[in-house]
Amino acid sequence: MPWPRFLLYNAAGAIVWATCFGFLGYVLGDNLPVLYRVLRILGIGGIVGALLLITLGFVIWRKRAGTPSPGEQER
Repeated sequence: MPWPRFLLYNAAGAIVWATCFGFLGYVLGDNLPVLYRVLRILGIGGIVGALLLITLGFVIWRKRAGTPSPGEQER
């Protein structure tokens, strides 16, 4: 990727990220424990979702490769 394009996208992403977290900090500053609980739940949900996607991808990959799964018997 050319440097000017990277710089533009990187700066735009940083501005959006800082604005969102600054706004959340301002709005939820008095309710920091609530924000912590929500972010923890979202983080755990993200990890579970990523593991499910990885597992699904692995199963599909094995099916396409024609390799039997550990529970399947060869005929």
